[in-house]
Amino acid sequence: MTIKGYYSMTIHSLKLVYSVTDLSAHSPPTFLPDSRQQTLHQFLNSIPEQQKQQVREVCIDMDRLLLRTVEKTLPQANVVVVDHFHLIDDANHRLDEARKNEQEGSKVEIPRKLFLMGKERLKPAQKRKVEAWCQKYPSLKEFYWMKEALRSFYKLKDKKTAVFASSHWLPSSLYRTFCNRAFRKWTSRLHFGIFSSMNSARNNWLVIGVQKNWEKALSQPVPLWGLKPRYKIEFSALDIGDILWFYATAPISGIIGIGTVKDKYIDSMSLVWEDEIIKREGIWPLRFRIQVLKAINRKRWQTDCIKIVDFKLNWQIGFQLLQETHLRELSTRAAKIFGENVFAGATIAAPMIRDKKDDFLTITKQPQSHRDLQEAIAEIGKLQFYHTELEFPLALPGEDKNLDVVWKREISGVPTFAFEVELSGSIEKAIARLKFAFKLWNSRPRMAIPKEFASKVHNLLSAEERDFHNQFKLYEPAQLIELLDRKRDLKSLEQKLEIY
Repeated sequence: MTIKGYYSMTIHSLKLVYSVTDLSAHSPPTFLPDSRQQTLHQFLNSIPEQQKQQVREVCIDMDRLLLRTVEKTLPQANVVVVDHFHLIDDANHRLDEARKNEQEGSKVEIPRKLFLMGKERLKPAQKRKVEAWCQKYPSLKEFYWMKEALRSFYKLKDKKTAVFASSHWLPSSLYRTFCNRAFRKWTSRLHFGIFSSMNSARNNWLVIGVQKNWEKALSQPVPLWGLKPRYKIEFSALDIGDILWFYATAPISGIIGIGTVKDKYIDSMSLVWEDEIIKREGIWPLRFRIQVLKAINRKRWQTDCIKIVDFKLNWQIGFQLLQETHLRELSTRAAKIFGENVFAGATIAAPMIRDKKDDFLTITKQPQSHRDLQEAIAEIGKLQFYHTELEFPLALPGEDKNLDVVWKREISGVPTFAFEVELSGSIEKAIARLKFAFKLWNSRPRMAIPKEFASKVHNLLSAEERDFHNQFKLYEPAQLIELLDRKRDLKSLEQKLEIY
């Protein structure tokens, strides 16, 4: 059985629909009215049970909704594979990205068509041109070789030959780098020239840099990092949404944060880091902007960083993929500092304290309902690309207090938004903290309270200065939870459409 996506064209529109075909019976395709998961689910469930039990192999597009629906409605299908068209298409995309990088770096136009054509279709003169370009640009040669190797693999006649051939090039680091998008999302398993589809995580990269460069990178309004030209292959493999682990070298010698790739670009003109400014040249031109998910407060880098010296890595490689065994252990260690879900809650991790009984790291916690609302507000800010922090220190005259949540444009900057969560009715002190932050940093004052406290807040605000009163905003907890749910849905849609 095959389940594919096709575009149905009318005089007014172009619409994606699913087609379902029984290849064993050579039957014509059945076109469904749309590409909704519910429509496909209903169609597959309408197949008589006796016929459904005979379905053993399914070929699908590279679509997670398809995969989930097939697994749910056709559980007896022991082979679910991806149409090889998508893998070859991805291979060509990777190769073309490498070509563009070389072209931008050298300022010399490199012909696109020659590299995307199948090797067997090239004329002798065209082959000589491709060989000359590959000799001049070794990284381009590697990507071209891998693309042709993948095409050759699909021409093999039987599984035994395919398994033997794949054992020589699938384990290579170039394969893992080259096949980043397709094979990281759809983990490879050979089956007669096509790959079975399985869920897998994003790429996880270890980003190694000196302390002063991390301080500069994270102090930017939009944090960014740069790589030297020798990392062109890795840079080509880097995808938007990939996970980045920030490692600061001695004297820190540990992981200080985690983020995702927001976008990437090449820029040798803008001088960001101290060494670039001194030498007046772009040392790290392969750049990517970062959405910081979690970071340790700068003052606690040395004490709270995640140590990985036991991983026995090659520390001379400043940008490298983490092995699965290392990633599992690192995730366990990171959970003690950042929590189980790095996408949720505040950006800047809460201070760590030592438990006197067990001598391990734990995070201080507030009452659950109060903390849940703090985490929700922090995550809303993170989804709006602010750096967020819980329990932000506030040096009030005569006492030290904290703001419940702050949003900052720069990770080491002052609060742009200041939030107080007040569920118990102690409104006066909460307003005093927000007023102090407003006067000190011009932070926008925000408060989350139950509806029954609203009239008390309005009465207290009527006695405050007009500027503070006008900037002050009140929210009910339910409104903030609804906002978070909608922002999560929007983020999921943006990621699905790759518009973010």
